[in-house]
Amino acid sequence: MKLNYRPIKPDKSLSVQIIKGIEEIIKENNLKLDDKLPPENEMAEAFGVSRLTVRETIQSLAGAGLLRVERGKGVFISTNPKKAFAAQIDWLLESDEEAIIHSLEARKLIEMSVTRLAAERAIPSDIEELEELIEANRVEVNDRYKMIELGLQFHYKIYDMARNKVLHLMLKPLESIVR
Repeated sequence: MKLNYRPIKPDKSLSVQIIKGIEEIIKENNLKLDDKLPPENEMAEAFGVSRLTVRETIQSLAGAGLLRVERGKGVFISTNPKKAFAAQIDWLLESDEEAIIHSLEARKLIEMSVTRLAAERAIPSDIEELEELIEANRVEVNDRYKMIELGLQFHYKIYDMARNKVLHLMLKPLESIVR
């Protein structure tokens, strides 16, 4: 298996760089779901970091649903792509400040399109529900957490009104940007 990844640079978060290295290994070797990654010690050597650092990153990715660790067998690419997409966004937001700006840009672009679809496909009861959510938000102006929750309900309603299952699935990972 090709491990042509360059050693980790000390100026960036090690875990973020290891994640990028694992992504390169997957792409360069055309690995698919359930395929096995190289052993931790080989990746550690290729990345120029300790095996423990690689193991900790793998455990984080496994906890996020991106990888699966089978004791005595190795590390495999996860079989849960829905969970993996949300986990990738969450992980990125936690580990990369620039990613927050990029995610807000993406959210803005997606929501503009979703709002257009929602406006085209709305029925009278949808408009009534939106008005109720707006009014509830006005009442709860002093309760930050209630406002966030009402804001999320408002966004979910907009996505519901768009009547597009794929777009609705995309809202869940974008929700972490708001929270």
